[in-house]
Amino acid sequence: MRDANMAGRPPAATDEQAFYFTSAGRRLFAVLHAPPDPAASRGGWLLCAPFGEERGFAQRTCVEWARALAAAGHWVLRFDVRGYGDSEGLFEEFTADDHVEDVLAARLELERRAGVRCEGLWGLRLGATLATLAAARGGLDVALALWEPVVSGERYVDGLLRAVMVKEMTNTGRAPRTRDQLREHLAAGGQVIVEGHPVTEAIHRSIADIDLGAPVAPARGPAFIAQISARAEPRPRRDLERLRTALGDARLELIQAPPPWQQNDEYADTVRPAALFEATLRWIAALPATAPLPVHAAPEPPATEWRAADGCVERAVTIPAASGTLRAILHLPETVDRSRPAVLMVTPGFNCRTARYRLYVRLARELARRGWVALRPDPHGIGDSDGTIDHASVADLYNDIENGVFVEDTRAALAFLESSIGVGSAFLVGLCGGANTSVRVGASDPRVAGVVASELPFLLTPHIGADEAAAPVPVARAAADHFLRSYARKLLDAEAWRRFFSMKSDYRSLLTSLRVALVRRLWPRRAKADDAWFQARLGPLANLGLVAAFRGCLARRIPVLCLFGATHNSWYFSELWPGFRTSAGGAEARVSTKSIPNADPGFSLPEHARAFLDAVIGWAEARGGSVAEAPPAARRTA
Repeated sequence: MRDANMAGRPPAATDEQAFYFTSAGRRLFAVLHAPPDPAASRGGWLLCAPFGEERGFAQRTCVEWARALAAAGHWVLRFDVRGYGDSEGLFEEFTADDHVEDVLAARLELERRAGVRCEGLWGLRLGATLATLAAARGGLDVALALWEPVVSGERYVDGLLRAVMVKEMTNTGRAPRTRDQLREHLAAGGQVIVEGHPVTEAIHRSIADIDLGAPVAPARGPAFIAQISARAEPRPRRDLERLRTALGDARLELIQAPPPWQQNDEYADTVRPAALFEATLRWIAALPATAPLPVHAAPEPPATEWRAADGCVERAVTIPAASGTLRAILHLPETVDRSRPAVLMVTPGFNCRTARYRLYVRLARELARRGWVALRPDPHGIGDSDGTIDHASVADLYNDIENGVFVEDTRAALAFLESSIGVGSAFLVGLCGGANTSVRVGASDPRVAGVVASELPFLLTPHIGADEAAAPVPVARAAADHFLRSYARKLLDAEAWRRFFSMKSDYRSLLTSLRVALVRRLWPRRAKADDAWFQARLGPLANLGLVAAFRGCLARRIPVLCLFGATHNSWYFSELWPGFRTSAGGAEARVSTKSIPNADPGFSLPEHARAFLDAVIGWAEARGGSVAEAPPAARRTA
């Protein structure tokens, strides 16, 4: 375990209040962090998160940073702009200009709620850019703490388009569209999907037009600029030097830390980068005290829920658990049928309760419109919840999840649904690591009425290098068939033959696939329901605990939907299915499988996300009845 100092974690004694406020007629989700002694507070800080998928990777870092700032004596407000996180709206509906408007609205909300002056705006990546633009547009006399700000919007969107090209080439194996073709597609009214986020021409242009090196209005307060890199850099980058010059009273520091807006091999040092926290806190502590606000009437109590036009309610709730307080969003339909199972969404990996690309947000809102209660909790140490995860590497965290670390948190969420809503059963929906947790809970908890296990991984995550070299995974028959089919499609491809005869093909994989495909067909082994049989098919990284849990779900005779994209997880499930079928009679009637062709594990493309949502909702409604069929006594108004 790491030391409980700044390099480990800030004090956890700060009070946190989740609520909703309004910007341009839309409801935004926010959390206000109070300092340990509010009467002695120096002022308030507003936090601005990064763009798109960078926001997903950095979410826990933003939470840890808010808690560190609050522990240092500041009020802190962090919030989701329109179309992000738990806020209202769709990502593609709003531009950078809209989000600057949200920053200005959030700054007023901070002062109104805390009763102190907003002394500074903090931001990461494009969030730092929005903070700078908001300060200029609003003529604010505030300090700016900017971590890796995007100075040139044109360069930033150029990088986004390059990422799209790489993804297209990886997914299709063909030459991708060029950047000019992608821009033409946007100009013609199309969308470009950037890591699951639909970018329109309006979004593209609103970012591309940004140039912080020539701000619209000079900054009125001091600024701190952090240049962040995983390896030590000898000198400041030219773009950040331009920004320092443009801002005038600005300090630029080079800080070595894992970039928190990216997925890194390191975990604890990414979500709590000690050097970055300490350098920024030192600079903030040296700022002059802000003038107090005029005395004003206390605001009305914060709105912890909001009702959509369709009558559905979203409510910020807390869940008591042995691991600490868990924080969640509860979705209630206009009428609640207590006899119908709720839908409990279990977070994937280190992602928070939104899941990647807001997949869980979309699913919960659609389910609520169809009459379902849905709950999206963060387990301990993830998202907004209390607790700390001290694993040095992401592989360590994944292994902990794969071995059931979030099982008790999921049971606490089931208990919350039972005690607070009066719904005593639930379907569990889990993606990747969340699927693992869902199966483990479903194997033994009588409140689980069914499980949707998406991208269920029966292999433990290897540690980079050592595990991968020491523990080769057997080739599944489905994987061998897939590899051979890909070669068959190239039989008439002259370039493929040229590579074959020039010794550039993957001969080892080709020969292994031929051997596996032939041996498994000519000499099939009888399926057995013992650990040795499953181990032989998965190799040294077999997660036999998950295998046992899946067999437990079959023994409980609950319905299970196994949902896959075009990934190796589906191959290994097909390899294991004969053993599962042997272990429980009638398994075929209770286990449904569906594969979404060409989908990645997070279902990032809109058509794949739509297929995921339709599959889950269709499966649930086929097994959970409808509100119209429920007796009136079993309903209540949310």
